[in-house]
Amino acid sequence: LTYPHLNVQPSTHCNNPDWVIKPADSGGAVVVWCADLYRSEARRQLSDTSSYLSLDHDPTDEHQTLISLTISDIITSGTLPSKASKLIIPQPRTAGFYLLPKSANRSVLADPLFLLAHVPPN
Repeated sequence: LTYPHLNVQPSTHCNNPDWVIKPADSGGAVVVWCADLYRSEARRQLSDTSSYLSLDHDPTDEHQTLISLTISDIITSGTLPSKASKLIIPQPRTAGFYLLPKSANRSVLADPLFLLAHVPPN
C-alpha cells in the first residue's frame, strides 16, 4: 500500500473485499494481497493433483460416522477409557483452507493451511 493508503483507518482496509490481509509465515509481519492474486494462488495450489484430490461431495459426515464407530468400538473393547468418548465431535464442520503468505521466499507465494473446526475438550 502507498503512504496515503496507510493513512486511512485500518478498518477501511480490513473490510475491503479487494484486499486480503493475513499474518505472514514468520517475523510477525502482515501481508496485504490483492484479492484476485490470493484467489489465483489458492486455485493454483489446489489444482496440483499430486497434492490434492478433487471431491464430488463433502465427506465430513461419512468420516464422522467412521470415527465415531471406531472410537465407540475401541471403548467397548476396553482399550480406551470411557472418557475417550469426548473425542467424538457431535456436529463436525468441514475444515477450511487458507493461505499463509510468505514474507521472504518469493519462489513460493504462500503455504496452504487447513483450519479444523473443533478441538476435543481435555
